[in-house]
Amino acid sequence: MNQDGGRDSLAELIAEAQGRFKEGRPDLARKTCRRILDLDPDNADALHMLGIVDIQRGAMISGVDLMRRAIGAEGGNFIYHNSLAGALGSLGEFDEAAEHYAMAVGINPDYAEAWYNFANMERLRGNKEEAAEKFRRAVEAAPGFADAHNNLGSQLMELGRLDEAEKAYRQGVKSHPHDVGLLNNLAALAKVRGYFEESAEIYRRITGLAPGGADGWRNLAAALKNLGHMGEALSSCLKAMEINPNEPATLDVLGDIRLAEGRVDDALETFDKALKLDPDFAFARSHRGMVRLLKGDFENGWEDYQWRLRTGVLPTLPGPLWDGSALDGRTILLTAEQGFGDTLQFVRYAPLVAALGGRVVVQCQPELARLLETLEGVDRVVTGEDIPGHDCHAPLMSLPHLFATTLETIPADLPYLRPDEALSEAWEARLGDAQGLKVGLVWRGNPEQPVNRARSCPLDRLAPLARVPGVSLFSLQKDADPVPEWLTGLGENLSDFADTAAAMSRLDLVISICTATAHLAGALGRPLWIPLAFAADWRWLQDRDDSPWYPTARLFRQGSPGDWQGVVARMARALEDLAP
Repeated sequence: MNQDGGRDSLAELIAEAQGRFKEGRPDLARKTCRRILDLDPDNADALHMLGIVDIQRGAMISGVDLMRRAIGAEGGNFIYHNSLAGALGSLGEFDEAAEHYAMAVGINPDYAEAWYNFANMERLRGNKEEAAEKFRRAVEAAPGFADAHNNLGSQLMELGRLDEAEKAYRQGVKSHPHDVGLLNNLAALAKVRGYFEESAEIYRRITGLAPGGADGWRNLAAALKNLGHMGEALSSCLKAMEINPNEPATLDVLGDIRLAEGRVDDALETFDKALKLDPDFAFARSHRGMVRLLKGDFENGWEDYQWRLRTGVLPTLPGPLWDGSALDGRTILLTAEQGFGDTLQFVRYAPLVAALGGRVVVQCQPELARLLETLEGVDRVVTGEDIPGHDCHAPLMSLPHLFATTLETIPADLPYLRPDEALSEAWEARLGDAQGLKVGLVWRGNPEQPVNRARSCPLDRLAPLARVPGVSLFSLQKDADPVPEWLTGLGENLSDFADTAAAMSRLDLVISICTATAHLAGALGRPLWIPLAFAADWRWLQDRDDSPWYPTARLFRQGSPGDWQGVVARMARALEDLAP
C-alpha cells in the first residue's frame, strides 16, 4: 500500500468509525478506532473518538487518558479540549476542566458548545456570576442556541436580575417559538413579575403545543386561579388530572383552587390526597398547614406550615436553626421571609425570644428598618444580604410554631410597635385642620402578589364612605394614581413604614384591605377595619368579625366572591355610628 493509499484508508476508517458512532453502535465504532490505531498509534481523531466511547461505557479513566493522548497529538483542536474538560468535570476535577474549557474557547472564541459546557460547570460549582457570563458568551456565539438562552435566563433569575432574564428568555423564544422549555420558564418569570395575564397566555400556548402534557395544563390552571378565573382554572386542572390522575402537584393546585373558591373542607381533603401519594411533598404540606390554621387548628397547622422551609423557595442561611431552647447569651438572627405584612405580624415574637436570654438581631426589608428599631427586646436591625454573625437563626414565621402558639396564647399585647414622636407631631400639623373623623384608606396591595386581585377593592367602590357626614378620608396608598376629590392623598409624604406609622397615629381610624398597612395599624394598636375578600387569608380565621392577632381590628367579610358593594355598605353604616 503506498503512502497516499494509507492516508486514504485511514480517512475511510475514520469516516466509518464516525458513522458507526452516529448510528448508535459504539462497539463497532470502538473496533474501527482500534484498527486505525494499529495503523497509526498517534491518530488524534481515533484517540478522541475512542475516548468518548470509553467514557460513555463508564470507563472514565481510560477515556480521559485517550483524550489526553489526542490533545498530545493535536493540541490545537478545540473540540478535543472541550471533550476532555467535560470528562474531567464528571470526575470532579473542576480546576483542570476549567483550564481545558479556557483552552477550547481561547483557540475558538466562537465555540458556543464549549462556552455552554463551561457555564454549566461553573453553575454546578456555585459560581453564579461566572456562569451567567459564559452562558452569555454562548448566546453571542450562537444566537439560535435555545438551551443557552434558557440557561442564561435561569441563571440570571437566580441572581435576581429579572430584566436581563426576561430578555434572555424572549430572545430564545423569538428564535424557537415552539420550545416548550423556554416558554415555560418565560411564563414562570412573568408570574414572578406580576404579569399574570401574560403568564396564562404563555401557558395556553404550551398546552396547544403539547396538549398531552399534564404539566402545561396544571400550570395554566394555577395561572388562571391567580387571575380569578376559577371555572377555567378548574377545567384546566381536571384536564391535567385526566392525563395523570396520581400527580401530587396537580392535586396541590386543585387544593389551591378549592381554597380560593372558599371550599375550605374540600381543599383540606384534596391536600390530604396529595400527601397520601407523596407524604414528603413540601408544597402540599405547607398549603395544608395554611388550611388548618384558617380553621383554627394551630397545633397541626404550625407543624405543617414548617414544611415551607423545605420547598427550596426560601433562602438558606449559615448556622443552625433555632430549636426554641434557652439562648443563654447567644446571638439569634430573626429573618423576614415573605412580605411586609408577614414581618409586621410576626415580629411581635421578638421580645419573647429576647426573654429567653439571647441577643436578638432582626433582618428585615429596608422599608421597615426604621420602624422596627422601636421594637422592645431587639438589639439590632439589619437589612440586605450581608448576614451578621449569629449563633442560630429562625424565620419570623416559624416563631409561632416554636412557641407552640394556640388561639388562646397569641401574643397580642398592643402596641408592640410605636411611631416616632417627632414624625407624629409633624403629621399633627398636616392633619390638624381636617374636620370630623379622620379616616385613612388603603384599597390596593402589592400588584406582584397573586392574591392581589381578589383582596384589592376598586377605589370607586369606596366612594359611599365619603358621603357619610362628619368624615374626612385620607389615602395612605403610596403608589396611588391621582385620587378623586373626595379623598386627600398622603402617599407622596410616606417614604417608609415609619412615616406611615406616624401618619396613622394622628388618624382616628384606618380602613385597609388585607395588606401590610392593616398589619401596621394593628401592631400600633390603632382602630382598624379590614374589608376582606370572600376567601380570606388564613390569618383572619373563619366566620368571625374580630382578630385575636389584632384586638383593635374589626373584620368586614364579603358575603359572596367580589361583593365589595355589600362590604362598603356595612362599613358606611358603621361609620355613621362613629362620626360626630
